[in-house]
Amino acid sequence: METTRKSSKIIISLQAYGFDESSLPDKLKLSIYRIVQEQFNNILKHAGAGKVIVRLTQDNEKTLLLIKDDGVGFDTSRKAGGVGLMNIKTRASLFNGELSIISSPGQGCELRVLFN
Repeated sequence: METTRKSSKIIISLQAYGFDESSLPDKLKLSIYRIVQEQFNNILKHAGAGKVIVRLTQDNEKTLLLIKDDGVGFDTSRKAGGVGLMNIKTRASLFNGELSIISSPGQGCELRVLFN
């Protein structure tokens, strides 16, 4: 996130409510890192966003990763041609993560991964 902050004009907000990184296995931490990295790549390439919110929360055994941007959005019913979202879905599924994407043209994008 810091690299993106320095190399672009995107305003990034990190919110970590009740999040204890030390309670997560290293492989899950790496997967979360890679998901964030992939989604930031998507945002930089396609979204034209000015603001991005990254939120990490924990509740009992569940960890929620949310990445929301104010970019151009897209029609989620259309088949994506790239591998970015497929990589995110695969990484999430390795840890029983449930991926949801909320977006529509002109409305930005919200990516949520709930790890159980």
